[in-house]
Amino acid sequence: MCVCAFQSKLLTCVWPLSCVFHRNAWTTECLVNKLRPLLKKYNVSAYFSGHDHNLQHIQVEEGDHKMDYFVTGSANYIDPSQKNLNKIPPGSLLFHWGDPFSLEHFLTLT
Repeated sequence: MCVCAFQSKLLTCVWPLSCVFHRNAWTTECLVNKLRPLLKKYNVSAYFSGHDHNLQHIQVEEGDHKMDYFVTGSANYIDPSQKNLNKIPPGSLLFHWGDPFSLEHFLTLT
């Protein structure tokens, strides 16, 4: 039996917690207030969501807790908007893709 020294905790959800484009900001705010403290408490390292119609990777550090947020909602149509970029910490957006003329990008988790 192999015992790993590192154990990752991942969570998936339809709604993003941290994103640069989201139509229903109140829903995200509600999720942030209720869910983010639990993610930190249980040391969840990655949160995967859809709903936004582009691809995003946002990494946020709060004290000793680093959290990676992945948004993978580009299957139906693509929207390049970053209208909420000012609502995430500066420098935390590591990747954003939203080319409306290409449907070739999806997230693969290995």
